[in-house]
Amino acid sequence: MTETAPDNKPLFRLRSVFHPAVVAYSYPIRIIGISCILLMLLPEMAKGMAWVTGVEGFLSYLMAISIVGLIGFAGPLFMTWLDYKAVAFTVYPNRIEFIQSFWIREQSRVLLHSVREIKPSANWLQKRYGIGNISLVVESRIGAKQMGTVLPNIRYPEKVAAKLSTVLEDHKRRQQEQQQQQRQ
Repeated sequence: MTETAPDNKPLFRLRSVFHPAVVAYSYPIRIIGISCILLMLLPEMAKGMAWVTGVEGFLSYLMAISIVGLIGFAGPLFMTWLDYKAVAFTVYPNRIEFIQSFWIREQSRVLLHSVREIKPSANWLQKRYGIGNISLVVESRIGAKQMGTVLPNIRYPEKVAAKLSTVLEDHKRRQQEQQQQQRQ
């Protein structure tokens, strides 16, 4: 019982950093799809704005574009912002726990004994803002490496990955010590 008690105390927490430009760059299909749909609807929306406000011409198109921007871009960005605020990665000596998103409140857990590699990565825009992703490569049941969980948009990803690697090495060392004690 005393051996498992330290595993229940969190070592540290991580939060993703929300930056609208990085989020937009990360989801190009979403941005292109929303843009195309809203571009097709723009003339009808301008007619509707002219009918509602009584203002025709360029000003009705300008009002329609502002509403399109509000609905088409601010909405998804706000939803992503909610996810980033809700999700925290809690690192324990033997696992990493987090909830899926603001809407899916299911608790997920990555056990450190299955993690084989911790890799930081960043695209050019993430590097500009000092953030990056941390990939946890796990070993499947048949022994093949596969991408596990990605911790997105973490500030100082190289430092955090090094810290996670230290936690992983400590966990593996403790596991080996326990196995040696059990053999004796």
